[in-house]
This record gives sequence, C-alpha cells and structure tokens, in this order.
Amino acid sequence: MESPRTAIAAKEEGDEFARRRGLEGAAGWNRSELVWMMFDLGQWDELIELADERIAWAREGGRFQTTTMVLTYKAIVLALRGLLTDAAALRDEFLPAAREAADPQVLVPALTAAALIEEGSGNVPAALALVGEVELATRDRADWTRLLHAPICLRISVAADALSVGEPLLDRPDARGARLEHALVAGRAIVAEARGEIGEAGRLYAAAAERWDQYEFRFEQAHALLGHWRCTGDDQSLRRANELFARLGAVVPQKTAEDPLRAARRAR
Repeated sequence: MESPRTAIAAKEEGDEFARRRGLEGAAGWNRSELVWMMFDLGQWDELIELADERIAWAREGGRFQTTTMVLTYKAIVLALRGLLTDAAALRDEFLPAAREAADPQVLVPALTAAALIEEGSGNVPAALALVGEVELATRDRADWTRLLHAPICLRISVAADALSVGEPLLDRPDARGARLEHALVAGRAIVAEARGEIGEAGRLYAAAAERWDQYEFRFEQAHALLGHWRCTGDDQSLRRANELFARLGAVVPQKTAEDPLRAARRAR
C-alpha cells in the first residue's frame, strides 16, 4: 500500500511479535514473504540467499505453499538474469504446486515466472498462454491480484504482437495502493506505445519512472525509463535504465530497446 521498505518494517515487527510468543510457523511465513519486497527493491542477490534458506526451512516443516512462493521468486530473478536453464529447473516444482493451491498470492507470480521462462526460451505461444491464464485466474479476484505483475505480462503480450491477451489486466482503474496505482500508469504507457500513441506513451513512461523511483521498484523503474527513451530519444533515460539493469544483473532487453518499428515511430 505504501512502499516495500514500509512493508519490510511491518514484516520484521510481525516476525519479532511471533517469535516472542513461540509462533515459529507464523514467524517463518513472515520471513519468507520478504522475497516480495526484496524483488521490488532490487535486492536480488539477497533474495536468492533468503530463498535458499527459506526453501530448506519450509521443506523441513512440510510447508509446501511457502516452498512454492520462494521458489517462484527465485525463478523470476534467475529468468530476468538470463539464467533460463536454472529457472526452468525450478518451474517443474513450483508451477504445478501453485496451480493446485490456486491461491492468488502464489499462483499469479508462478504463472508470471513461467511466462518469463517460456518467452526467454523462445516459446512465445506458451508464454502467451500463461499470460492468458493469469488473466483468467484473476478476472473475479481482488485488484491487487490483477495488477501484481501486470506490466511484465503486458510486455510479454506486446512483444508477441498480442496486446489483447494482456490488456484486460488493466481493467481496474480505481485500484488503490501505491504499487497498484503505479502499475496502472506503467501499464497504460505500455499500451499507448503499442498503439503508436508515442507522445502519450512518453508522458506516461515519465510519470511511471518517477512513481517507481519514489516507490523504489527498480526493475519497473528501469523499464519505464527505457520506454521513455524509445518514445522521446532521451539519452539520459536510456543511460539511467542501463545503470539500473546492470545493478540488478538483469538482461538488458535490447530487442525491446532497438526494435526498428518503435525506432521508426520515435523518429516521427
């Protein structure tokens, strides 16, 4: 609702509260959920370390949903870093478990992770099918489930020239909470660019980049800056985007950055 740093403080307070009362399961769940905030903050190395620790803890106690959650976020980071073989090795465990649980906080990230893996491996139809599954699974769910990873799903859809698959995820214009509101702005920028509305897209990308900077969601901030460069030719935005991708260890989406069609639109 406010920021990942605020959320981490709440989780740490909850962890301390639970431990004082001997509620080890609750404390462990709190600690496992830190992967959500660490992903946003760009603390990806720490996320992988925590995930490995939490996977061992969850398996010892038979906590299958927690295992699924942390495996998923580790896979997302690995996929975004181009380590697709390593990410795919985790998918066979987390994806069936997430589908069986059908809990949106576990299922939506798992489907998104699997879509990233398929897209990175060149299996575009499979990636689109997974984005479609996200849309279907969240259609009658709360706003936060619908918008949780909407920008990633939209980028996958646009790259496959299938905007209609991901665009329905933006059907929550009144969503409240900083992360959801920022995701809506970022999503609208992606859609505007895909439709050739370059001036509007540039304005929206600039707004999204500022919002994500304040919120400290570094991966989405980098994508918003990259989009702003595509639409405006602002070299400072490109330089800043590349700095952020490098800090994260993420693969710079050069295909997206240098797409000839978008370059032609930018020239106009």
